[in-house]
Amino acid sequence: MIPYFLKTYIDNFLLYINTKFAHEVAVVEYNIIENEKNKVYELYDGKNFIDEKEELNKINNHIINEKYNSVYKYKNKDVIKVEFTNGFLNVKYLE
Repeated sequence: MIPYFLKTYIDNFLLYINTKFAHEVAVVEYNIIENEKNKVYELYDGKNFIDEKEELNKINNHIINEKYNSVYKYKNKDVIKVEFTNGFLNVKYLE
């Protein structure tokens, strides 16, 4: 139990440090993949799929805050651009 809390504390600390030393903005283009029949909704950047609800909702909230339409309003094969900030540890995160 203690190793779990220690790992969580270290992870949170490293993520905090990462956000304080931002280097550059990376724009990633995602293709919308929607299949209403199977109720599958994914974003694909040419390398990776984002299909977990939690991750999709984070990106959706970010896009809505930037005054764009919700991710879920786009249709199959539409393209959206998401701006990530690369931090100290070269980890991409949303502002």
